[in-house]
Amino acid sequence: MTFCVEHKIIFGKDEIRIEKLIDQVFTAYCNIETGLDDQLVMGNTNYESEIKKLVSSYKPRLLKESPIQMKLLLKDETPIWQPPRRLSPGEKEAVDKQISQWLDNKIIRPSSSEYASPIVLVRKKDNTKRLCIDYRKLNRQIVDIITVNNSGK
Repeated sequence: MTFCVEHKIIFGKDEIRIEKLIDQVFTAYCNIETGLDDQLVMGNTNYESEIKKLVSSYKPRLLKESPIQMKLLLKDETPIWQPPRRLSPGEKEAVDKQISQWLDNKIIRPSSSEYASPIVLVRKKDNTKRLCIDYRKLNRQIVDIITVNNSGK
């Protein structure tokens, strides 16, 4: 409930946007085809269940390509490559499972890049581990980042 008090949920034709509110009354502005009013105030039980249903059933669209492309400008053209770090058999199994899941869901794809940074398993508060990438060596070589929006907007 704290989340609902501190955030604004905006329902659009193709998106649901959540914005953090600061010292404002929570209002969800909805543009949906369910007959709901344009302005809804949380706490109104007539609309709360409908909003919860819409938020829980929302699935983002998978894009084959991002409309945003980035290019890193480095101090020199030497590829940054680091060997992988050693993992225990249990950690290796967890990493393989996570990578397989990401490949199946098309979140990542195989690469043959000259650049490589090692993965690191970081323990979360609930004692599970999160797969992270150690980009520190690459980050030290970055001079600038160029971003291009190819969506035509």
